[in-house]
Amino acid sequence: SGSSELPDVKSEKLKLFLTGKSVYSDYYNIKNAEINLSKFTIRAPYDGVLIEANVDPGTVVRQGQKLGVFIKPDYYELEVAINANQADKIKQGQVADISADKSFGRVITGKVARINRTVNTESQLSSVFVKVKSNELKNGMFMHAKIHASDVDNAMEVSRSTLFDLDKVYLVENDILVPKTVTIKHQSKNSAIVTGLKNGDTMLSKIPPGAFAGMKVSVYQNSNSQ
Repeated sequence: SGSSELPDVKSEKLKLFLTGKSVYSDYYNIKNAEINLSKFTIRAPYDGVLIEANVDPGTVVRQGQKLGVFIKPDYYELEVAINANQADKIKQGQVADISADKSFGRVITGKVARINRTVNTESQLSSVFVKVKSNELKNGMFMHAKIHASDVDNAMEVSRSTLFDLDKVYLVENDILVPKTVTIKHQSKNSAIVTGLKNGDTMLSKIPPGAFAGMKVSVYQNSNSQ
């Protein structure tokens, strides 16, 4: 076994005898079995903890069968679903703020480790994996991630309720409503980051019922607004 080699045989008669007794074929079959056995030794790439075992010693394992779950404590990956059209704005290494509900009490900093460029056919979302180190986290916790994506110059955040026809807002010029087309760089549930506006533009923060281009309006500003 191991690295043992067959002794050198110079006699042709002895070689024929050993061949006839299947010594050579048995030897190479054993060597081949040793090589196959070495491929079934699984070594973890890091020190960690086995938190789930799905097979018992001596059990026959089928190809593709899940053996268990092995984790590295304090190091976690959070899978974040994002709109497919936003995946190009996120790069590996970008910082992400990880948080949970108020009971968690703090924000933990992580970094984008991997980006799945494929799109889920059902949700039409892509996946971003954020790597984070913390002894406060536990496997299976639900967390939220805010990823610091690429900067957008000359942009502003507006409420999505101010958008109409997908990419237009109303400006007020000389007390008249004027539609303005903007470029949407990013959208979240309630807001959007847009470009195409300039300093000094007066934009409606709430669209009045029945608004139309050319409608005469009076601008009202709350005393607490700026």
